Amino acid sequence: MELRFKLLATNLVIMAFMALVLLFFVRTVFPRSILSDLQSRWIHATKDAAEEAVGPLLEKDELALRIFVFLRMDDMEDAEYIFVADPDGHILMHTFPTGFPSGFRNVMAPSRETVTRREILFGDKSMFDIAAPVLRGDLGSVHIGFSAEPVMRETRRITRLIVLTVLGALALQVLFMIVLDAVIIRPIAQLKRLAVQVRRIGQGKQGEAVSVTSRDEVGELALAYNAMREDLVVYQRRLRQLATQLSLAEERERRLIASQVHDHIGQTMALAKIKLRALQEKAAGETFRKDIDALYGIVETVVRDTRALIFELSPPILYQLGLVAALEWLCDRMTKTHGLPIDFTDDAEPKRLPEDVSVFCFQVGRELLTNVVKHARATRAVLSLRREGNRLVMTVEDNGTGTDVSWSRRPAEETGGFGLFSIRERLAAYGGTVAIGAQPGVGARVSVAIPLEIEGGLSPATQGGDERARRGDGAPAKDKRDNAGECDW
Repeated sequence: MELRFKLLATNLVIMAFMALVLLFFVRTVFPRSILSDLQSRWIHATKDAAEEAVGPLLEKDELALRIFVFLRMDDMEDAEYIFVADPDGHILMHTFPTGFPSGFRNVMAPSRETVTRREILFGDKSMFDIAAPVLRGDLGSVHIGFSAEPVMRETRRITRLIVLTVLGALALQVLFMIVLDAVIIRPIAQLKRLAVQVRRIGQGKQGEAVSVTSRDEVGELALAYNAMREDLVVYQRRLRQLATQLSLAEERERRLIASQVHDHIGQTMALAKIKLRALQEKAAGETFRKDIDALYGIVETVVRDTRALIFELSPPILYQLGLVAALEWLCDRMTKTHGLPIDFTDDAEPKRLPEDVSVFCFQVGRELLTNVVKHARATRAVLSLRREGNRLVMTVEDNGTGTDVSWSRRPAEETGGFGLFSIRERLAAYGGTVAIGAQPGVGARVSVAIPLEIEGGLSPATQGGDERARRGDGAPAKDKRDNAGECDW
């Protein structure tokens, strides 16, 4: 749940709880307290009335008694009736307009010493009959009926007032939360989004731009982040372009060095072999022949080492027959070198790639197979090429432990190779992706996907390989590949 909803819910729950507590107080404690105060006042008023009735009762002045009763009735707003009874219970005066109710006879036995209070039902009203003796009951008693309806009416009025106040407070709270959300909470959420994107950038991922929702410090921070992100994207793009240019320059230099070694050192060593072979045929003495044979063996070793160096620097087969043939040759060579069976599969679909991308894919394939040999503890591996729509997918699978893919998180300087970080960055420059999966005891799988050339003709780097795929005749192409794998010396 977002912070603004948590704050709003918390405030609403607190206010609702306070309203319930207040309503409980008003409906229970408040009426009792008010009613207790009213009863004290009613008893005091009844006592005063009993004292004032002494004169008319002693004089037996009916007119004075009537005036006294009705004046008292007018003075007390909450009095419903007043009547005066003699010691024998006869009604001397009352204020009932239709006559004295016969049902009131049961309330006419007050104490002769103290004021009595009885709760009765008068019609549909709950009444309190307060009776005070006149001269300790010798002259009779004064009864005044007070209604609790004003108290209940006031209680209902206060309850409605509280409900309206709570509703108004809730409305103000919602309005306050809207303002708080716009002023404080949204900037806080903006900071959270900024923190997430900064964390993504710190992990080497592509951060996303954030919207600027305010012009305060948080808005300025969002603007600064967006500007930094744009600069970082441009910087990353330039770095990738630079890395691509450096890799291409390195590959050109390696190819140039391999060509120089082949054209000069290789040709010279080939000529030396021819000369030594001629000397072997002309050698007269046995000792001299042995020396020539030993020297010929040394030259032949240098020739093999030079040939291996040329293929390590820049395999000619990659430029002569294309990526498919070069990767197949790589699998055969690594099988012979390391003793790990590495199968190669290809879907025979045409794959148009520029020369630099072909070189990059060959480097990636060599790096992935080298990592399998070093880390996977596998007994078999497979390198496969296939076309999926407009993408070339190269997959390397092994049946190793499936748990040690930590090499994929190491930089190139630690692994001593191309490095997955470099692979990811170069792939990003070409619009490609890499996916790594591993299951304990089953093995690991690394897939590299890169866009193919859709328009235009075949690239020089893949022309020979695609020609081989179109023919579907493996034997002649394999002979060409084997010939390309051999130097003419």
